[in-house]
Amino acid sequence: MVNFAVTGASGFIGQRLVPFLQAQGDGVTPLPRALFEREDTVLADAIKGADAVLHLAGRAHRFYRETQNSDDYFFDNVALTERLLAAAKTARVKRFVFVSSIKVNGPRTYGAPFRENDPASPKDPYAQSKHLAEMKIVKFCEENRIEWVILRPPLVYGRDAPGRIAVMRRMIAGGMPLPFANIRNKRSAVSIENFCAILRMAATTAQAANQLYLVADGVDRATPEFLRLLAALDQKRLRLFPFPQALLRSFFKMTGQYEDLETLWEDLQIDTTKLHQHLGWIEK
Repeated sequence: MVNFAVTGASGFIGQRLVPFLQAQGDGVTPLPRALFEREDTVLADAIKGADAVLHLAGRAHRFYRETQNSDDYFFDNVALTERLLAAAKTARVKRFVFVSSIKVNGPRTYGAPFRENDPASPKDPYAQSKHLAEMKIVKFCEENRIEWVILRPPLVYGRDAPGRIAVMRRMIAGGMPLPFANIRNKRSAVSIENFCAILRMAATTAQAANQLYLVADGVDRATPEFLRLLAALDQKRLRLFPFPQALLRSFFKMTGQYEDLETLWEDLQIDTTKLHQHLGWIEK
């Protein structure tokens, strides 16, 4: 039995992770946002007894047309992480696992997949806040002899997934034929089931200590294939037809929606070699 303290337990990933861990016989202590508004000792007491902290909570990436103050990202993704680190030290937690984002590497790839040893290239306040949080975690943990693990996932998909997945699911649910049949991009993603299993491995496997992992299913899908996967998850009928993609992209750029839908066209590939070789990960 392993005891976990989990932030973000009420979010999309957390709602799947908590029952997954409990099914393995693990103990789980959710750390709600309200705890971060109380004294440091209260937060530390809530963590006490945990073998590992799984830090999922943070301000999620928003669409460009929903731009938020960059200070919001740095407060939620950096300042609150620093408070959690201090509480973990007081509670004598052995390992701190942080869910970052592949956007720390960059928003897209150009012919070669992202790898762990690539230089960081965060382009927007969300990605920059995640990268800063990573650096603070590594520094704090190394100074205080706490093991750290950083995971950078791409899109995490499953039923009720938010963000760009939700946009695509709404397009499918509308029932109209979609003009994406001839898109030939390559994108990595990770299912919620695989990600929950990877999170537990990151928290419990000795070899994972003080490591960064890029995570994905290990299968790169073009947009039509990914839409079919989402349609199957929702048991919806999907109809696709070919259309000149240059025209479609130009249209969405003129309407200011391209950044919201760039997932449909751009490549984002992840090399999961380290995850497989280092942890023996086999996707389900």
